[in-house]
This record gives sequence, C-alpha cells and structure tokens, in this order.
Amino acid sequence: MVRHSRSGSAKAGRWVFRVLLGFGVVTMANVSPHAVEAATTPLVQVRPKAGPPTSTVQVVGKAFGANETVDIYFDATLTATAVTNARGSFPATSVVVPTTATPGAHVFRAKGETSNLRASAQFVVRSDWPQYLYGPDHLGVNPYEKVLNVSNISTLSFSFAAYGSDTAISSPIVAGGILFMKWVGGNISAFDASNGNELWSLMFASNQGGLSYDNGLLFAVPGGTPSSTLRAMDPHTGSTVWQIDAPAGIGPLSAPTVANGAVYIAENDGTVMAVDEATGLQLWSVATGSPDINSAPAVSGGILYVGASDGWVYALDASSGAVVWKKQPTTSSVFSSPSVSNGVAYVGSYDDKLYALDAATGATVWASITGGQVDSSPAISNGIVYIGSWDGKLWAFDANTGSLKWASAATGGVDSAPPAIANGVVYEGSDDKSLYAYNATTGVLLWSVATDIIQSHAAAIVNGVVYASANGYVSAYSLP
Repeated sequence: MVRHSRSGSAKAGRWVFRVLLGFGVVTMANVSPHAVEAATTPLVQVRPKAGPPTSTVQVVGKAFGANETVDIYFDATLTATAVTNARGSFPATSVVVPTTATPGAHVFRAKGETSNLRASAQFVVRSDWPQYLYGPDHLGVNPYEKVLNVSNISTLSFSFAAYGSDTAISSPIVAGGILFMKWVGGNISAFDASNGNELWSLMFASNQGGLSYDNGLLFAVPGGTPSSTLRAMDPHTGSTVWQIDAPAGIGPLSAPTVANGAVYIAENDGTVMAVDEATGLQLWSVATGSPDINSAPAVSGGILYVGASDGWVYALDASSGAVVWKKQPTTSSVFSSPSVSNGVAYVGSYDDKLYALDAATGATVWASITGGQVDSSPAISNGIVYIGSWDGKLWAFDANTGSLKWASAATGGVDSAPPAIANGVVYEGSDDKSLYAYNATTGVLLWSVATDIIQSHAAAIVNGVVYASANGYVSAYSLP
C-alpha cells in the first residue's frame, strides 16, 4: 500500500536586484524565465545553481548588445562564449565547472565583447555523498573530492559534532548541504553539513536500515505499525511524500539503493523489491528463496546484485526483477553488499574470502583470502578493490587478478565498516574505535583518530570534510 502526503503553498515570484557599483553589475535571484525575457538590463541565469567540479551548467543571458559575442567566465577564468540574437539574448550555453573549483560560492560572469555590458549569477560548488557507498554501484568513491589528499590529510582535525539521540545505525549521508543520520531507536535527523546545527529530527520505530538521497527526496526505513518498509521524505522538513506499508516484522536490514528512477530494497525475508522513486508505486517484487538478506543491493548496467545469508548471490534485471543468474560461490554467509566495476561484481563472505564474480554470468573470476571473516563491503578505485576483515586489517587486491597489493597493520578488527575512498586516500573504521586513513596506492598510514565507539559504518568524505559516526553524534573533521 502506498500513501501520499500533499503539501505546498503558492509563492509569488519576486525580483531581487542588486547593483554592484564597483563592477557595474546587475544581478538577480528567484527570477522566472518570463521575467528574464522582459529584462531591460543585462541578466544571466545558471541552472542548476549548485553542483560538483566537472558538472555541466547551462548559462542563459538577456539584454546584452545585439548580435554580439558574450564571454562567459567562471570567477576570473574564461570558460565559454555565446552569440546573442537581435534582441541581445543568448541561448542556454553549456559550461563545465572547472576541475580545480573548490567548495563554496563562486560567480559566473557574462561580458559583451562589443557593448561591454556585464551581468553575473552565483553558483555553489559542492558534492554529495548521497547513498550507501556513494552510488548505486557501491564503488565507495567520491570522484569530486579535491580538498583532502595524501599530502595534507595528516593535518586533519576535529571541526564540529552533530548531535543525535543515540548510537548511529547508518552511514552518514550528505546531499544538498544537509547531513542525514539514523540512530538506534529509529530517530532520523538532518543537520546543516557545514556546522552540525540540527534542522529537523523525527522519531520512528525501526532501528534497522539506512538512508539514501536522490532527486530531491530522502529515502528511509522508519518502521511503525503497520510496518513501513520504505518512506520518501522531504529532505528539508522530514515530511512524508509517500510510504509503503508491509506486514509487521518484514522490512529491510540495509540501506535503500536508488538508480534510474527506482528505489531498491532487500527485505529480511529474502525478498527484493523495486518501487518508483517519485510515486512509491511497486514496480516488481521477487522472492529469492534465501532465508534473509542483510546486504544493500548494488545496481550497475541495468542489473541488480545482492548477496544472502546462505551464500547465494543473485543478479536480477533491474527493470523487471527477472533472474539473470544466481550462484553460490560459498556456503558461508554473504552479509557484504556487492560492489560492481568493469563487468565484475565483488562480494565478501564469512569464509574469510573476497570473491570476484563475472557480472554477466556469475562465474567466479577469482577468490582471495584474508585473515578473518568478511562482513565489510568492498570499495573499488583505480584497479584496486579494498575490503576490511575481522582480522583487523584493510586488504587491497588487484581488481583483475586478486593478487595482494597490500594489507594494513592489524587494528582492533573490522566489523561491517566498508572502506571509503576520495582523492587517493582510503578511510576505514575499526573495532578499536578508531578511524584510519591510508594512502590508497601504497597502504601507508597517513592519519588516524580515536573515537568513542566501534566504527561499524563507512565514513563520508564530502567538500573537504570527513563525517564519521560516534556515540550519539557525528564527528566532522577538516583541515585547520
């Protein structure tokens, strides 16, 4: 059953002008396309208004000189040109945000080469960590992180704490400048990601499952009576957009996975379900036959991959739920969530091994042994697959051959915390209540910090900040 909530209010469009005398610039905010068309002073708009480095932005301008070339700058760097029509307007022009753009506010500037007319619009550079292991393929890599690196990570220090209600039971999720967390007892909280100030907090019944964000919605497993298997929420208020009810006692143990307009969840009775992310309408549901599934589904190339407690790994057509293949590479439990890269699905098992399975057929490509059972999920970057083991080590294997690249010194054991990777650094939490950062290529320890709780969830690395769970709060670490 899907239940929808409707809310909203009409808001009149408004003009906001500001004359920057030093630059001779007129800027605007909250401007409708009709207002731009009627402009008599030079104006520019950018869509979207925020995004990571290398993202593509559409810049449109009005009221420049007729039939002239307009130079478009990102801050002081010329990034594109456009040609106006007889009315002085230029159409949407694609501009790529520079790779070197740092997090924070920047400005797109437009200048007519003939008229010298100028206008500007603000753009915020920021990246997200929107779901478990970053994306639906579970690579565990933020490709946009440019602030923290192997050279400066040793100076990372505590910045602030975002306080919740109890021990964290989800990995931190960061999207649109908001930090989301779920706590033991079912509480879900949203914080300002820049300072930890609470924006909203709601109490639910479930202390299982994680969080995911996509396309302006937060997806959660709140629980309740009847049991709410999945809920879509407004990320700014926590209000319910839609929810799916399920029989009591049935629900996901892991985070939802969002890909291509669908939300995928694996239930504790071995069922895998797909729902439309905009409406909550069920797209399909498949009983795998396994007794329970603890891992979050991975989605890549139109195929969903998930492991089960009886050692089976399933590949399902993401659009229909049809079984593509199912294999049992091990008779030990697979609580590890699969990660998929370059046609290979990687998954850990309680038999101490990391398995590489052909993503198209399920055939075992290789299996490499660690020193303890593997509950952690793998992360993959630059041809290396990383995984934590109960022997207390972080292991790095060649993704193609399974040969050992390096293994860290033993810590207190790695329970279920997956590695997280950004800009050449791999982060791993340990049962010794510490978070470690290693050189992803060499395995050299670069930084560590002691926390007050076993690190059983992946860190999130976003916009020069490392977010890690703690006992009743999330710690944020950044450069001095």
